[in-house]
This record gives sequence, C-alpha cells and structure tokens, in this order.
Amino acid sequence: MKNCTRWIVALAVPLILLPHFANGQEVTEQEARQEYDKYYSKTEGQLEYAVRHILVAQREQADAALQRITSGEPFAKVAAEVSQDPGSSGRGGELGWSLAEVYVPEFSRAVRALAPKGLSPLPVRTPFGWHVVEVTDVRERQVPPFESVRERIVEVLRKAKKKEPVPVGVDENPAAANDQDHAATARALLASANQGDATAQYKLGQMYANGRGVPIDAKESIRWYRLAADQGHAKAQHALGVAYNTGSGVSQDDREAAKWYRLAADQGLAWSQFNLGVVYGRGQGVAQDYAESIKWYRLAADQNFAQAQYAMGVMYATGRGVAQSVKSAVPWFRLAAVQGFVNAQSDLGEMYWRGFGVPQDFKEAAKWTRLAAEQGDVDSQGLLGLLYSEGRGVPQDEKEAVKWYRLAADKGHASSQSNLGINYLRGSGVEQSYERALHWLRLAADQGIARAQSNLATMYYNGDGVAANLVVAYALYNVSAARDPTLKTTAVNRENLAKRLSDKEIAAAQDLAQELSKPKNLLAALDRYLR
Repeated sequence: MKNCTRWIVALAVPLILLPHFANGQEVTEQEARQEYDKYYSKTEGQLEYAVRHILVAQREQADAALQRITSGEPFAKVAAEVSQDPGSSGRGGELGWSLAEVYVPEFSRAVRALAPKGLSPLPVRTPFGWHVVEVTDVRERQVPPFESVRERIVEVLRKAKKKEPVPVGVDENPAAANDQDHAATARALLASANQGDATAQYKLGQMYANGRGVPIDAKESIRWYRLAADQGHAKAQHALGVAYNTGSGVSQDDREAAKWYRLAADQGLAWSQFNLGVVYGRGQGVAQDYAESIKWYRLAADQNFAQAQYAMGVMYATGRGVAQSVKSAVPWFRLAAVQGFVNAQSDLGEMYWRGFGVPQDFKEAAKWTRLAAEQGDVDSQGLLGLLYSEGRGVPQDEKEAVKWYRLAADKGHASSQSNLGINYLRGSGVEQSYERALHWLRLAADQGIARAQSNLATMYYNGDGVAANLVVAYALYNVSAARDPTLKTTAVNRENLAKRLSDKEIAAAQDLAQELSKPKNLLAALDRYLR
C-alpha cells in the first residue's frame, strides 16, 4: 500500500512512523532526525525484502488469483486485474524493498518464510483481507542518506501530528447570542461576582479573556477563574487548566494544568476528561500512562464528546492502552464522524477506500471523504479528486477531479499538485496546457513526488512546453527512480535516454541529480542549472 491511514501502520509504511503525541503541528529537524535514527540508521545490515502482493476480500478470490499465477499467468498481470490495494495494483503488486517487521505480523511471517525467493503456496490472511504474497529478492539493508528521505519522514510526521488529540479550551460564548450590550452584561456579572457567585465569576473571567464588555486582560481573567474554581466550579477549573497548559495569564505549568483538569474531570466535565486523556497520553505534567489516557477518553466519549470518540478510535487503532483492533476503532470513528468531526470523516473515507478495518466500499469512501473535503481537509480533497478521476464510488468525471485536485494543490498538497499537473499535461478535465502542467509538476517535484519528477523529466526529454534538455531529463529520471524504484516507466525512459547520451553528459546529469536530491532544493538547483 502506497500510504497508510494517518494513525496506523499499513503494509508498506515503517512501523516506527506512528504518530507521536507531541505539541505543535510543525515537524522539527530534531524530530525528523530521531525518526531517521530509529528506522534507518539502526537497521543497517538487517535483511530487507522485495515483495509484491495481491489483496482481495475473500479467500476464494485469493485462491483463484493464486491458481492463475501457478498456471503461468504473470503475477503483475493478475495483480493489475484483481488486486484491491489501490496503492500497488497499478505497479503489478510491487511493494518495494522493506524490512519484514514493517508489515503486520501475519504478512511479516509469510515474507520471512518465503525468503530468499518464493510464492506463497496458500493465501495469507491479515486484517486487510487475503493476500497472495511473493518475495522476489533479499538483500542487506541499504541505508539512504538522511537528506534523501527527510521530506518523506517530515510528511508522515506532519500527517500524524495533524491527527493528534490536542487539549480543548473553553468554547462557550460568554454572553447570550441576543445580548448586544456586553458592557452592561459585564457590570451585572461584576456585581454578582463580588458577592461570591461562582458562575458569575467564571463568566466574568470569560469576558476578560475574550474582551467582551471589558478590555482583554488575561491576568484579570485568571483572577476571576480562580475565585470560581476555588468554589468548585468545574468550567472555571477547566479554564484554569487551559491557562496553565498554554501559559495564558500565568506561567506555563503542565503539572498545574493536569491538577485543574482532574478536579473538573472528577466532576464529570467532558472537556476536562478529554484534556486529561491528552496529557496522560503525552506524559505532560503526569507520568505517561495510556491506560489512564483511554480511561478519561472513554468517560468523555460516553458523553458524546466527538474529539474523545475520535481519540478512542486512535487508541484502538494503535493499540495504546487497549489491545490493538482496527475493527474496534471503526465504531468510535463513526460516532465522531456523524457529529461532523473532520479527522474522523477523513479517516473513515480512507479506510473504506482501502478496505482497511471495514469491507472496501468506494461509495462509503466517497461519502465520508466528501464530508471532510467540504470542511477543507486537504488530504480528503486530494482523495476525492482521485475517486472522481478513477470513477470509484462516484461517476467518473475528470472535471470534478480537477476541481478537488486544485483545492488541495492550492494548499500545497503535493500529490494533488502532481495529479493536477498530469491532467494539464494530458488535457484531461481541463484544456491542455504545458505551461500549467509545468507549474504544478515543478511544485510537486520539489516536494519529492516521484511521479511528478518523472513527468517533468519527460517534458524535458520531449521538449513539451520547455526547451528539450536531455541532461536535465536524465537527472530528473535519476531523482525519481531513487525516490520510488517501482515506477517502471521511469526506469524504461531512463534506460532509453542513456543510449542517447555521452559519458560526459551522463556524468553531468548524475552531478545535477545530486543537487536536485537535496531537501527543498530541486527547483532552485534546476533553475540555476538552466540559467
């Protein structure tokens, strides 16, 4: 499988690249380095396997596919015709080179048993379905330089962080919707608050926090929150927890945050129960404890708190605090998705698309993906474009595909930029334009999309919208092949092009490829060379 649902390991995604429950949405250089060290550096010398597979839903389908192969039909042909893995079926079932342990256990055992080469005599069952598995080669682990995989690691971590639970704040409007006189409301609340009314103290704290009827004053907000919290007002206790969590009006203090969340959570406040689940999952202000984390998530989820329902799904999917079970995750995701929680809608869409944890169902995939896409989820916009392009779950419609690709591409979604560029290149769903194709393929290639790099190479090979430049084409083919060795068109084009180049030109192209391969340097290096 080409990619996985954001929170769980799929067949070809390294086990180590699971979501980290860390702060922030940006991936730091240190985090990327740590992932590299865990997955790449420490695996040097281990065996890795070249694997291909065919994935189907039923044992009978797997038996039929295996019979066709043992009767002499090419594995790649059968995979292209029957495999339900959208990430590998177009490549003849190829999953590329990986360590055995990156796969789910059942698949991993089959891979090791088939080495150094071999076709599974019987189908292999995993949570994804039934597989026909073949190992085509084994070698010692070849560790790529950090720079060549940095962007891939950053993208996986970025998607993981996007899906992390994060503490929720106070989302109440401190004044009634039809109350236009916030200043009068503040005066009335002040009178009650000075008489010790905890609810008035809490609401006055909100007004100072939001600048409604009074100037924004974080410290004054904290003063009123504290007075109410000391009287046991649960929402005020939660607000103090958020303040200590974020350092708003007080010095940031994770222990104090956890203390106030617990006081409110013990009173049954779903907001604080959820936040307490987050801090136990992260180990912020408390010892990290997934069992405690899931305990508090469940309490909030049972109150129909969507974020907690989604978090419950994540915990089941990743096996944190509970036995790992994708099937048990699905109902939680669905509960959150029905309430409009975009991450849950997005993940359900991808699960139905892949048949992961649920029967593969493109109509369901399109339904949930559309709901998330309409809320602006960039990954869902890209997937919805793909569904329209392939006519899966929706009528095949390249114009609709282009519409959704463009929405995602404008936000920097690399795969959608690549797909949009290819549509312009082919004139599919849009008027053919080499200029627009070049624009989008360049952006995607710079983000490390191998297919975009290959198509850009072909433009320079053929002189489509650019001055033909065989050295540039060969260099880009090299970069693409290094990024994704399974792209057969890239390999064939590079081999054919090599016959037309002198040794000196090939050497120049290889030097250029080294520059193009540096992180976020492709466009700059390409433009420098062309000048």
